[in-house]
Amino acid sequence: MANSIHRSVLLGCRLLLLGLTAALTACGSDGTEGAAPAASAVLEVRSLTVPLADEAAAKGSRVSYATGDTYLPEGTEIGVTLKNEQQTEHDYAACFNLLFTAAGSATSQTWSHSGGVAVTDETAQLSAYWPYDKDADPYALTVDAAKGVDCLYAPFGYWTSGNDPLNYLHPVVHLSMSHALSVIIINFKNNAYTSSVGAGKLDHILVSSNAYATHATLNTTAGTYSAFTGQHEVELEAEQVTIPQAGTAEAAIDTFMIVPTGKSAAMTFKITLDGKVYTVTTPATVFQKGYVYTYHLRYDDRELKLDDNGVTIAQWNYATMPPIPDMWNHWHVDPHGGYNGH
Repeated sequence: MANSIHRSVLLGCRLLLLGLTAALTACGSDGTEGAAPAASAVLEVRSLTVPLADEAAAKGSRVSYATGDTYLPEGTEIGVTLKNEQQTEHDYAACFNLLFTAAGSATSQTWSHSGGVAVTDETAQLSAYWPYDKDADPYALTVDAAKGVDCLYAPFGYWTSGNDPLNYLHPVVHLSMSHALSVIIINFKNNAYTSSVGAGKLDHILVSSNAYATHATLNTTAGTYSAFTGQHEVELEAEQVTIPQAGTAEAAIDTFMIVPTGKSAAMTFKITLDGKVYTVTTPATVFQKGYVYTYHLRYDDRELKLDDNGVTIAQWNYATMPPIPDMWNHWHVDPHGGYNGH
């Protein structure tokens, strides 16, 4: 995957603005693409945003906000699906997981599908997701948070100005995408782990909780998950990483993405330093999609504990999602079971 695409999502999306145009070809009622009927118009998605405030009420004063613009790189691909509002196959049967590709940049960027798309007198609803997979089923998309790549989605809706029915009379769409994942950052504050205790070599991190998973199935057309599996585990493979020196500022020792399950559950951190396992258990949490959770761990009195700051929660944006830590170069990634050192 191109570094520009990967990094743009790992760093978070504060606001994405896109333009999409399509040639006038209909998704025919017989399930094939053909000439557009007389009552038809070009489908245009003129903007695409990632909202920052849709879950603010649930998080209260702990939520931080940020503004600003960023754009997906030229050549980025998204998947678009349309359906008849009456949930029949008439007119939009072939409009399933259509590939739209970005050309240009910033506000001049446009998106197109080879063969084009038209909306007719039959009212449609539209859904989209990123990153695109030609073999994917938007109704049952496999999500692997262990890959460290976000997933964006927009459920079925009109997405028109004023929420007018999406048809040939109202063919312009303003799409709003949401993050499907959450982010966890583990910060380490070293108050007393000196050479008399050990070298401070970080060997292993295991994080477990029923509040999240690393793998799941996402219905991108509704924004709902099912079939949760996996936990987060990293083990040093080639080189060892040391924790921050005693008395220095806290620093991130791990950053990873998760699938929120919607369950309220405690988090258990098992961190191995110089061969000794330290366990920290947090209060119960219900993770929300599109948020970054920073857990502040503190070592003092020969004990690792949750700092007084506990956990800070912020909406996912450039300021809250840091670059990939250098230590990630030393982790072994297992695509089937998250991060481990097998």
